[in-house]
Amino acid sequence: FSQRRVPDLVKNGQNALINGNNDDALNYFKKALKRERHLNGDGSILAARILHNIGLVLASNGESLAAMNSFEEALHIRQDKLGPGSEESAETTAQMIKLLDEIRIQSGIGERKFVKGNNGTLVDIDVGTNLLEWGEYDEAERVLSECLDFVTSNKEATDDEIL
Repeated sequence: FSQRRVPDLVKNGQNALINGNNDDALNYFKKALKRERHLNGDGSILAARILHNIGLVLASNGESLAAMNSFEEALHIRQDKLGPGSEESAETTAQMIKLLDEIRIQSGIGERKFVKGNNGTLVDIDVGTNLLEWGEYDEAERVLSECLDFVTSNKEATDDEIL
């Protein structure tokens, strides 16, 4: 491990992020997370902060699902250690909702609620959002991933396919 302290790595990552150097920021945050987990385990509050920052970088890079996974892990730790009503938990939840809204806009679904999935079932973005709010992260990820996969693989979907 690098001899740099975790807070220094985090600060360097935040500075890189502020300056728009996402690759450097991600590298600093990943090093910080690896070191923090080595020193204090997977569930520390600092690890959650670093995961949140990784989610910000990934979202900024357009890596929506990877960002959501990072936010999800950060939120789980924050809720476990600080409580679901904590400011930190709310901050991560807000980033997740923002990311979901961006996915909705980018996917072209807009206000339409249902998309016909590859297996013939209906996938509802609002259901995915509700699952996140209820803490059903794995199910929310599955629902939203299925919706996003459908939209990205069917850019030329007709109005008949979108209910």
